[in-house]
Amino acid sequence: MDIHAELLRLAKALTAVRPGETYELDLKEALSVSWATPEWVRLVRATYRRGDGHVTVEKVEPRRGVAMVYEGNNPAARFLGTVQVPLSALRGRPLRAARVSDKDIDAMGRMTDRNDHTGALVYLYEHVLKDRKAANALRAMEALGDYFGHVPYELVQLRYREFYEPGMKLVRQMFDDVTAERIHMAF
Repeated sequence: MDIHAELLRLAKALTAVRPGETYELDLKEALSVSWATPEWVRLVRATYRRGDGHVTVEKVEPRRGVAMVYEGNNPAARFLGTVQVPLSALRGRPLRAARVSDKDIDAMGRMTDRNDHTGALVYLYEHVLKDRKAANALRAMEALGDYFGHVPYELVQLRYREFYEPGMKLVRQMFDDVTAERIHMAF
């Protein structure tokens, strides 16, 4: 292999990979390195599985062309251990590049303060997560609450199980920890 081509490939990988950001891990590429041992392969596969195919970069070692990563985008996982993978195995743009404005978080907080939890979830899905289908389903739940004059307990359980929990999981995946916590606290 041409050394110049290899250096160019590494330079491109370095400009794309930054510590603290979450990337998709190409498992086949990660396991194709010459220095793979059975123990290392087990660790990489476990990290890949626990992180649902995503890893967060803790440290980049440019001279060696590797990055130290931990599972998913949970900073607590860093203390469980990191694993070394080649930079070429990290794919795509960072997953946690999305932003949300203070105005959106404040609007959801005001709705929750007025006891409009369904409205706050509609706002979350429509303006923050950009999921119109879920927002429309939540509007239908609001209409049912208006029809009955109150929100039945079964509807509250359904809203929590099918919209609140998955929505908060998406928020934790899409945003940094501080923003995700602020959105969670708005509810």
